Amino acid sequence: LELLTYTGPLFAITITRLAGFLMMQRTAMTLGVTQLAGYQLCVNMLLFFLLFGEPLSQLSQTNLPSLLLPSSSPSSNHKNSKTGLRKTLKSIATLASGTSLAVATVAFLMVR
Repeated sequence: LELLTYTGPLFAITITRLAGFLMMQRTAMTLGVTQLAGYQLCVNMLLFFLLFGEPLSQLSQTNLPSLLLPSSSPSSNHKNSKTGLRKTLKSIATLASGTSLAVATVAFLMVR
């Protein structure tokens, strides 16, 4: 039952997002072939970037809150918390930089 309270809102968000994309596609279909192709290109690019951005977002949502909360423990734990925060931020920055470089390279090669 606990899992249902967590997955319920996520399911609703996913279904709403899917319904929105379907309604936009139906509208683009009524506008003609060129507009539908433009819509499909935009959706493909959106999904391409979402696939790389979502894991970074989940990483930051799961790891950073525990590192950012003030601890009521001794100062040595506080130093370890700062070190953990720096390592996590460095990891996220490295992943984000590498991902953006890879996506930019793929986009450049496709356009070229």
